[in-house]
Amino acid sequence: MNRISLCMIVQNEEQFIAQCLQSAVDLVDEIIIVDTGSTDRTLEICKSFGAKIYSFSWNDNFSEARNAALSYAHGEWILVLDADDELSISTHDFIRDLLNQKSYDAFFFITKNLVGDPKNPSFLNYAQLRLFRNQPSFRYSGAIHERIPKLPNITYQLVPVMITHYGYLDSVVQAHHKVERNLAILHAELQTKPFDRFLHYYSGNEWLRSGQPNAAIEHYEQAMRSKTESEEQDWLPDLPLKYAFALWQTGQIGRAILVVLKAIKEFPEYTDLYFLLGNMYLEQQEWELAKEAFDRCLHLGEPSPVFPTQAGCGTYLPAFLLGVIEFTNRNWTNARIYFEQSVHDDPDYLPAVTYLCLCDWCEARYSLVNERIQFLRVQNGDKNSLWGLIYSINQSLMTKKIYIDLDNLTHTTSFFTCLATLTSCEGQVQRLGQLLLQLPIQWHRLAMREEWYYALYGKYHLMSCTTLREIRR
Repeated sequence: MNRISLCMIVQNEEQFIAQCLQSAVDLVDEIIIVDTGSTDRTLEICKSFGAKIYSFSWNDNFSEARNAALSYAHGEWILVLDADDELSISTHDFIRDLLNQKSYDAFFFITKNLVGDPKNPSFLNYAQLRLFRNQPSFRYSGAIHERIPKLPNITYQLVPVMITHYGYLDSVVQAHHKVERNLAILHAELQTKPFDRFLHYYSGNEWLRSGQPNAAIEHYEQAMRSKTESEEQDWLPDLPLKYAFALWQTGQIGRAILVVLKAIKEFPEYTDLYFLLGNMYLEQQEWELAKEAFDRCLHLGEPSPVFPTQAGCGTYLPAFLLGVIEFTNRNWTNARIYFEQSVHDDPDYLPAVTYLCLCDWCEARYSLVNERIQFLRVQNGDKNSLWGLIYSINQSLMTKKIYIDLDNLTHTTSFFTCLATLTSCEGQVQRLGQLLLQLPIQWHRLAMREEWYYALYGKYHLMSCTTLREIRR
């Protein structure tokens, strides 16, 4: 038989637990829930799916809780999900077929992490061991960021099964106090393993996530210096990437570029390194170097799932940024080619559609402008005022009137993006300057504070602020 036991650990997961269980209930034969102290409706929801529920006294050790869940499983196979995961239902038949073959004992799935702003998240992908035979040898280790060590005489396979993970969205991280919890556990672990590069790497990640890059740099540098080795090093290429990004955030862009260039020699197929390099060159307005890096991204394509990777860094994102470079240098035809490539690779990537609209406007293709505005309006609905922003700026410039309804303008990131791109257009600086003078001063602070969160595109997004300062002088 090939029965599947779904094994989970939970605590106050009522926001996502029903979605998670619904995505797997038709695939699995039993649901094992180990609860570490829920006080909300989590257990009530789990019971509605027929789950078997066991209590576990939380002791700041994720591995021990997970292993307790594994010990209760009766199926021949174990599927592991987090409460804020969602398994792709369309892969159920594929997963069942995996169990019928005799060649493999364990399978890695692709976890797609939604990161940052829930309304405009980034996507980070990496491979995780999610499905394996119910054997005592498969047990987790590590108090945090727990994993099952690779075992001798065990056959593994990476398969195209996608799990969407919502736990890294800002709202979820804050609601569950994940950064504080994780840092406390990592700190305790480092007391007994002060040179463990794995622990320093994840400590750096937590500090970086909490907006404290200087603290992150200290841990990344310790991880880079450490010579201790662990069996699992799939995170190793991501270490110099995160270290360089933290350096960039603290204004040490020269050091950051050197770190990336050195890492590229060791991991030449890691697309994310070239993508970060291109963004740093873009900030420096080193157009040719940026174009070379982004071209390399497109040549390499999306990296292997064995690398932790930002989704799109080998397809629509570098194509978009190549378009931005051409647009900034007023090469409308070349810009259009890249933006169209970006839209082709990801039709839902609206910034590329927005820039196509701006290309149309710069080339006086006003009928196309209106068509794209209508498309953006349908795509965005009431979620933001992107379409209204483009329409208002376009109309104001065409009629030589400056008007923006600031009270109703909610999508501030798109606002600064559009202002920056339009500032580069011939003959528009003075009129845009008049518009900028109307902006509340807190918007400028917002743009600067959120630059690193939104602007992997670089400081050209803040050209509008530069224009404002020039006019005021």
